[in-house]
Amino acid sequence: METNSQNSKSGINFTLIIIVALVCATALIGLQFLGSSKPGQSTGFGIIKSEVPAYISWRETMMPGRTQVAMIWPKSGAKLPLRLMLEIEVSSTGNKLRKEILVDTYHTAKAPLEIGFLEGYQFVPGDRLTLSHKDYSSLESVCSGK
Repeated sequence: METNSQNSKSGINFTLIIIVALVCATALIGLQFLGSSKPGQSTGFGIIKSEVPAYISWRETMMPGRTQVAMIWPKSGAKLPLRLMLEIEVSSTGNKLRKEILVDTYHTAKAPLEIGFLEGYQFVPGDRLTLSHKDYSSLESVCSGK
C-alpha cells in the first residue's frame, strides 16, 4: 500500500515538474519575442517595422460639393524628404489609384501636404487612403466626412 502511495506522489511531483518547465519555457520564449520587437529588428517570426512616420487627417474642401481633402503631416523626427506610395481606394467603385508622393521639409504643422479637389481627387466618406514605404508598415485612414 505504501508503495502505491509513493508512486502516486512521485507521479504528481513529476507532472508538476513538467508543468513548471513548460511555463518557464513559454515565458522565456515570450520574453525573447517582446525583448527583440524593436522596429526593424528580427523576432524570429519576421521583421517588425515601425509605422510610416506621418499622420493623416481630413478637412472639408472649400470648393462646392462638400468633398474632403486629405492632409498628410510628417511626424516629428521623420527623415525628410520621404517618398511614399499613396493608394486611394474609391468606396463607390472599389477602384484603386496609386501615386508616389513626396513629403518634404516644407510640409509642417502649418503647411501639410494636401491632396484633394485641386489635385484631381474628390474624397467622400468611405474612401480609403493608404501610405506605404518599403521600410515601414503601412498607414491607413478612411475618410469620415466630418
